Amino acid sequence: MSISMKLIDIAKEYDPPIGKVKELIKGREEFITRFPNRTIVSHTNHGVSIHSKDTFIYWLERMNILAGIGGGNSSKFGIYCAKDGKYYRGYGNNKILLEGEDLQTRFNALKAYILPFIKSGLGESKR
Repeated sequence: MSISMKLIDIAKEYDPPIGKVKELIKGREEFITRFPNRTIVSHTNHGVSIHSKDTFIYWLERMNILAGIGGGNSSKFGIYCAKDGKYYRGYGNNKILLEGEDLQTRFNALKAYILPFIKSGLGESKR
């Protein structure tokens, strides 16, 4: 039996604590209420600033909704707002400042990349 099949069999036996499941479902519902699809589509780059705890990326990284994506630094998102309030890509010695048209172009490309995944998760077509 392959390791994948063993994991599937073990998962079938797993009985998660109902309280934790309810907490995670509540967090997911709060996220969807706070960030409905239409607001993600219309976000500008300022919608992802790390200086607020009420932003799309902060919720994904820190709010522990279903599965957190925290850890490491925010460069994993491709574009991030650093402590100095400026937007960058890369990190460390490879950190590159993004401004003006370059910032907006990269942000729009990132948004175009993730929107089909969001829409497919909502059962919408991949327009």
